[in-house]
Amino acid sequence: MHGYRLTKRGKIVLTMFIILFSIISTYSLRPIVIASDNDNLNNKSSIETNHTIKSNIYYSTKDIKANIDDMRIIKMPKVDFNINQIHEDTSKNNNEEKFLSIPIDKVTDYKERKIAFLTFDDGPSKNVTPLILDILDEYNIKATFFVLGVLCDKNGNILKDIVSRGNSIGIHSYSHNYKKLFANKEEFKNELILTENILKEILGEEYKTRLFRFPGGSFEDYKSKYKDILYEEGYISIDWNVITGDGERINLLPEEQLKILKATIKGKNHVILLLHDSATKQTTVEALPSIIDYLKSQEYEFAILE
Repeated sequence: MHGYRLTKRGKIVLTMFIILFSIISTYSLRPIVIASDNDNLNNKSSIETNHTIKSNIYYSTKDIKANIDDMRIIKMPKVDFNINQIHEDTSKNNNEEKFLSIPIDKVTDYKERKIAFLTFDDGPSKNVTPLILDILDEYNIKATFFVLGVLCDKNGNILKDIVSRGNSIGIHSYSHNYKKLFANKEEFKNELILTENILKEILGEEYKTRLFRFPGGSFEDYKSKYKDILYEEGYISIDWNVITGDGERINLLPEEQLKILKATIKGKNHVILLLHDSATKQTTVEALPSIIDYLKSQEYEFAILE
């Protein structure tokens, strides 16, 4: 019996046939992962039983195998997709949803927890308020802004920015003019309603706040009669129990503000901190990071009033 010897060409053909058969058999038994130009995912976590997930695009193994049978090279299209950015955005949104918001009439229920409310009076201003908003965003912290109607009317876009970033709004009168505001009950009510209407005009007819802070606080006896008007109109007034002194002097140095904060916060778990975002409060912007850092070091949780 004569033996059969393969020619050189025959050996090459046979080898190619075996390799091709091996490739087809392998891909018919398991899904195939084809890497894209911007593939940053781990292959092990990207494989599913019937489909391969890469860069948020689905390819069926059947389609891939058909292309292999046709001996075509498959390359997935490049997609502008940054999974890390998506995770960051999702995390940010989740943090915003979880940020503590406490009804004003429930604040005393939280006295056993170390909670700090950052509150800003006398804005919004064009030069200071935006800087404060940026710092709050850097720390992923929200605050409560007690605004003046006259400045909201001038700086409506900044008022919108305050709200769109997840902060809370309260009314601080329209004019901050003591003689006019406290001339009589009618004038007080007029300023309240005027500011309320401005907020609705800028933020929408459905917008409503029940937060109010008296200019200078509600500590004086003569202001008591105006609280009845607030009650009738559905508002609750809120003062403060910790200060930095930025409302007492212009350009108070940041280190002095922090010193006053430390002196007035002693022994308090429930902190409503008075700060200001009017146009002259540049040093408050400078002091704010150290104020936040100190409160965080003392294990305070931040919250907004509602």
